[in-house]
Amino acid sequence: MIDTGDFLARYGISPSGATLVRPDGVIAWRATEAPSDPTRVLLDVLTTTLAR
Repeated sequence: MIDTGDFLARYGISPSGATLVRPDGVIAWRATEAPSDPTRVLLDVLTTTLAR
């Protein structure tokens, strides 16, 4: 089992942050802290990542 602190450090995020990893293992997006409007941000990120 991976240590939570180790996971956060490896991904460069805080406990409230997030990372979107593509199926090929490439990090597509990272937020070090939770955005103020996570729904909008995630929609924008997915739209950009999926080029739609």
